[in-house]
Amino acid sequence: MDSLEAGGAERMVVTIANALAAKGLSSSVVTTRAEGALVNQLATEVTYFYLHKKRTFDLLALKKCLNFIKKNNVKQVHAHSSSWFFGVLIKIGQPNIKLVWHDHHGNRINSAKTNWKLKIASLFFSSVITVNQELENWAKKNLWCKNVYYLQNFIAYVPTEKLNKTVLKGIEGKRMVCLANLRNPKNHTFLIEMFVRSNAIQEGWTLHLIGNMNDKEYLMRIQSKIDYLSVLDSIFIYGAKNDIDSILHQCEIGVLLSTSEGFPVTLLEYGKAGLAVISSDVGYCNVLIKDNITGFLVSVNDEKQTLNAFDLLIKDIALRKRLGKNLCNFVSSEYNSEKAIVQLMKIYTQ
Repeated sequence: MDSLEAGGAERMVVTIANALAAKGLSSSVVTTRAEGALVNQLATEVTYFYLHKKRTFDLLALKKCLNFIKKNNVKQVHAHSSSWFFGVLIKIGQPNIKLVWHDHHGNRINSAKTNWKLKIASLFFSSVITVNQELENWAKKNLWCKNVYYLQNFIAYVPTEKLNKTVLKGIEGKRMVCLANLRNPKNHTFLIEMFVRSNAIQEGWTLHLIGNMNDKEYLMRIQSKIDYLSVLDSIFIYGAKNDIDSILHQCEIGVLLSTSEGFPVTLLEYGKAGLAVISSDVGYCNVLIKDNITGFLVSVNDEKQTLNAFDLLIKDIALRKRLGKNLCNFVSSEYNSEKAIVQLMKIYTQ
């Protein structure tokens, strides 16, 4: 993976590595360009290696990685997202390994044309894994790899003893959270506007934004919006955090109003914490969020639907508890590591 900065794909890297190690398998994580907060969530049984890759063609980083593969007798290289290119270089340098590419990019299907470099690279892939069935269909149609599989995202135990605990501001029992990196297409400005226009602030609620802030222009727009609306005492930005479980258990409502998604790990995290959820109807969000059963599902940028969902959850504790419990039960049953790792091992061995 490029890094282990807090993000959905990065959290899945950690989850997969930890779950494999828990099965007694030799599991390693290699980051190429950066490290990140999620390094501390790796289980002690997982070997971690950082390459300090400086450029696209970094022969020193490639040599270090190939040495690591030989030393640890690695049989499978599981390349996530944009690290497919480095994975291909590894495959060329070590032809005996099996290269699996994991596509987390939910908006890829809306791209006007196939990336020809990725198409050529797919000749080196043993398998392609996608996070939803639309991406699976896209890969089967556009890539030159015959083995394409849909593997749903899942949740697993995360060791917390090494994590610093974040203490959220605001009143206990009246906190709303958005766990999403501060960048497009997460739609934070719309979220902020809906929060302010709802009855949330009048009822004493606060909104907490958790996610990395690498996109400075996007961050500036959010900060300007908060300042313009004079809600500095009600909306708080924390940046990337690795103690997600602790943060979510301080909240009552989880919100994700993105304009596009693949299969967001954020909704699994909300479910694991038992939060009442408001989600936009994009990607595979509607697989997890069944309207008024496991949360509220709203159309993208639909002000009326979104405000109605906000106000219903803000005033109705029983409704929040019912939706949160339903989602928690659904996620625990259908998106646990046991099922997913069995499927992943079949993909590795086929």
